Amino acid sequence: MNFNTIWTTDDPAQVRTVRQLLQSMSDGTQDNPGVVNVYKGAMRHVVLPRVATTAVGAYNSAKRKYWGIVAAGEWDAHLGTWESAHLKKPASGNNGEDLHNDNWTFGARCGYGIVVVVARGFIGSTGVGA
Repeated sequence: MNFNTIWTTDDPAQVRTVRQLLQSMSDGTQDNPGVVNVYKGAMRHVVLPRVATTAVGAYNSAKRKYWGIVAAGEWDAHLGTWESAHLKKPASGNNGEDLHNDNWTFGARCGYGIVVVVARGFIGSTGVGA
């Protein structure tokens, strides 16, 4: 597997750590000048801000340190869209308005599915070091 992508949540400490690992260069004034950062440019960093949420979208601090690596291009996952997101607008006489208080109701609908065919090529961590 060619693990070429690292993902993290949007936790600032995690993002800084990954950027430091992937983008740092050796300082010529340090004790060991000329040391090459072998990780520089080796991976792509992807920030996934919604990982640290509950099923209903509320913030979940227990997931803020989650991270992982992916063999992008080898990991087999698909997103299928059966019905694109669309808005149903109310109009006079189409049951979009409440006759008791004249409030209009807008409807939204979509249909999709996310499938992981093979989990090979995806490694994740809770980030707690246990």
